[in-house]
Amino acid sequence: MSQKGKQTGSSGLRFFFSRGFVFLGGIFVLIAGIGYLNAVLRTNTVEQEIAQLEREREIRRAKRLESLELLEYVRSDRYVEEKARTELNLRLPGEQVIVLHGEASATHKGPDGRVRDTRHSVSNPLKWWYYFTQRDAILDV
Repeated sequence: MSQKGKQTGSSGLRFFFSRGFVFLGGIFVLIAGIGYLNAVLRTNTVEQEIAQLEREREIRRAKRLESLELLEYVRSDRYVEEKARTELNLRLPGEQVIVLHGEASATHKGPDGRVRDTRHSVSNPLKWWYYFTQRDAILDV
């Protein structure tokens, strides 16, 4: 009887250590590992997309707040008054406007976007020539 028990027990262990069982078990572990790795990679991709969308949401929220502030400023009386003064040359009742003649602007933007000083861009003799012949030409330069 002990012989029979030994044979049954060892044949059961032989099955688990047989080439076929180890091969099938290895294939199962390989397939499960590939599936797990695929799920991890997909999860990382989704998390990166979520992070990118949250960054875009914050940028759009900031732009929206900036636009609302600009809209509020444009609707204000201060903006209307500023535009009336600068573009329509209007003044408030009781105000006195003083106009200064001379060099209207000492700087202007060049074609490259740099600010240039117009007082030094014209030579001194040319300035004197304009002073004696055409006083308003200095302002145009």
